[in-house]
Amino acid sequence: MIDGEPGAAFEDEVLVRRRRWASDETGFAVLDADRDGDEVVLVGAIAHLEERERVRISGVWQDDRRFGMQVKVATAEPLAPSGSDALIAYLRRVKHMGRVRAGRLLERHGDRVLDEIDRDPHAAFVAVGLSRRRAGEAVRSWNALRSTRQLHLQLAPHGLAWLVPRIAKHYGEGAHEVVRGRPYELTSVFGVGFHTADRIARAGGVAADSPARTRARVVHVLAEAEKDGSTCLPVGEVAAKAALLGGPPPGASVLGEMTAAGELVLEVDGSDQVWAYRPQTAALEAELAQQVRRLRGA
Repeated sequence: MIDGEPGAAFEDEVLVRRRRWASDETGFAVLDADRDGDEVVLVGAIAHLEERERVRISGVWQDDRRFGMQVKVATAEPLAPSGSDALIAYLRRVKHMGRVRAGRLLERHGDRVLDEIDRDPHAAFVAVGLSRRRAGEAVRSWNALRSTRQLHLQLAPHGLAWLVPRIAKHYGEGAHEVVRGRPYELTSVFGVGFHTADRIARAGGVAADSPARTRARVVHVLAEAEKDGSTCLPVGEVAAKAALLGGPPPGASVLGEMTAAGELVLEVDGSDQVWAYRPQTAALEAELAQQVRRLRGA
């Protein structure tokens, strides 16, 4: 086992050997890894990493009083499998694909085996002996595996790969397409707030003044107000606070579009003040008012 100096930087490629402990809820894990034949203990939000997976790690050495020297991981970026052992290990993660069939695939397609399967997975699996039914199950397993890998590649550079299991569970095989094309939808996943979704979106090239980002800013402002005990806010205050998040303040047209799409509820009081609610909060407040009226009339 190798040790570094506490506080010293660690940046290198490693091979995950064993998962000592992992929590899918928090994303925290303790893993044994190999760096050129030397054992390294990794700790951090790395529960998404699997045994036999090669990963590029960035972090710092720390000396734990109970467990000794460890690398506290800041980012963990999975690497594409290379070499026959790594490729066979990757292929064996596909349903019905044991070592023999994985070896046949590698013999047929060589180092381009992953690209060739992507091109026509059903034909590739039938060609190595799977029945049509089992090949269909293998295709679904392959699609899920590739989607999860795309999520890793999209989120790991931002230190967010620990969110992969939650996002994959929420969106299924199309999760990586949501991250790429509709990143602000991620705020519906537990643990993904506006600022996290914004980091992902901006890294993907979403402009600060994009309509999707403007709508997300409005929803975030109202959600934060609810945490402070306010079920609604005047639209002027919403616009001002949304502007503080970067980008132009949302205008009447944006708020109108959100209302028409069911993303926002606007109400006018007796003094012609316009108030903005999140739809679910407006529904709860209306239900509460109805209960109060019912009790008053009882």
